[in-house]
Amino acid sequence: MRKRLIWEILFSLIAIITSLFVFHFAFGLTNFGTESVIDIDVYDTYFVIQKRELFPLFSLIFLYVSYFAKICIQKFKNRQSLWIFSIISLITILIYPSILSFVKSLSTEPGWVVYPPLSAEKVEIKENIFTRIYPKIYYSYIITTLFNAFVFFKLGRLYYKHKL
Repeated sequence: MRKRLIWEILFSLIAIITSLFVFHFAFGLTNFGTESVIDIDVYDTYFVIQKRELFPLFSLIFLYVSYFAKICIQKFKNRQSLWIFSIISLITILIYPSILSFVKSLSTEPGWVVYPPLSAEKVEIKENIFTRIYPKIYYSYIITTLFNAFVFFKLGRLYYKHKL
């Protein structure tokens, strides 16, 4: 029991360290003390997000994917992996609505008209990338929630089987 838990903690640490390296190569983060930012430009509005604020979300997604692969390879037999994956899934499911609301606020409906100052012409908005991303994130939220319910079902069956 103790040895399995140590292996699970070691796997989690390796996954977090790997996500730090992937995050470094994806976003160019040299250290957490710098003021490096990501600028999201939506028409005339800039959203400035510090890169270090994205790291917990990136690590959570990386942990979710790595534990997803691990429990699928183990065929839902290891209770410690299932517990850790369930905790990661619950945190992910709790964060999803805020991500959905942020993406929904950035998306625009086709046909909107922006009325600039009187010296310029009207601009009709076609569509932006967030309009296309929002349904995909919403469906992934539903799939994640259903898969988490399945994992809890499997975890309950394992607990009940070992309790007898």
